Amino acid sequence: MSTNKQPGFLQLTGETQRMTFYKKKNGEYAMKRKGGITPEEYASNPNYEKMRIVNMEFTTACKAAILLKRAFITVLPGHAVTGVYQRLMAKCREVLQSDRSHEKGYRQVIDGDPGLFRNFDFTADAKFSSVFYAQPSYTFDRATGNVTVGLPALMPAKMLNAPAKATHYRLTLGVATVDFTGETFDLHFTESADLALNAGQAEALTLTADIGANATTAVFTALTIQFIQTDGDDAIPIGGDRFNLMRMIAADFPV
Repeated sequence: MSTNKQPGFLQLTGETQRMTFYKKKNGEYAMKRKGGITPEEYASNPNYEKMRIVNMEFTTACKAAILLKRAFITVLPGHAVTGVYQRLMAKCREVLQSDRSHEKGYRQVIDGDPGLFRNFDFTADAKFSSVFYAQPSYTFDRATGNVTVGLPALMPAKMLNAPAKATHYRLTLGVATVDFTGETFDLHFTESADLALNAGQAEALTLTADIGANATTAVFTALTIQFIQTDGDDAIPIGGDRFNLMRMIAADFPV
């Protein structure tokens, strides 16, 4: 029996880094160079500078959107949970791009224009203003930590677009304090009573939240409306994604 070694099918010379094997249609094996760039090239090559800037700001906006969604999840209508992240991310990118104090790639949501968050609809299927026609008032005193949203006296039949079987509506004020740097948040919320739709003119309503004096974080204020059908002692939410809605009333950033 011969002990001579037989040459293998693979005999290579020269540099083989970033090469990979693949099988051709005829069953033969071949080699090709791996595509793409290495992490080192991406981090240092000036040709990828624009890509690095875009990705850095995209990541910043994504983190901000995730944090805002988590902050408001308790008062967010159930049907909005799935799609709100993409909507928040787009809005956070818009706010980030309004930052004039940092170079591109280093811009931050907290240094952008908070007014761009005003009237942001958390729900994609309908706008808050399509069911609630009154204009809420808003005040925030950072020194005391008091947030107030006021609603004028109104005739529900004229100022609300309620689903056919609804008997009542409920308003929820949610105020989130958000630290984008530390990636932390806190939510303060308060609900109105269940307000009758057929009770004639409703009195003016004030909803308040106390977030604590001299907050150093961003403060976001949102209002949710929910329609209800009463059945004896039971209150059943109705109307689905076209009527149970949520809107950002205001955002305030520390100076």
